[in-house]
Amino acid sequence: MLRLLPLSNREARGHPLAPLPWDPASRRAARMTPGCTDLWENVVRGWYPELAATPHRDVALWHSSYTQTYLERDVRSLS
Repeated sequence: MLRLLPLSNREARGHPLAPLPWDPASRRAARMTPGCTDLWENVVRGWYPELAATPHRDVALWHSSYTQTYLERDVRSLS
């Protein structure tokens, strides 16, 4: 079993090696920083690879399935 973390904002936008937003050496970093509305949409959506790969996917349905999988697995492991 592999434990994978969600994608970073830079990875999800296709620029994994882009400078970090607080890097003063880069003026391009400011353009890559999402606005307030985009930031909250990203927080709600998350950057899980499956959601990033399929932007049209229903986020609420995906999160409920994700939670259900964890609950079923945890309940099974406790019993």
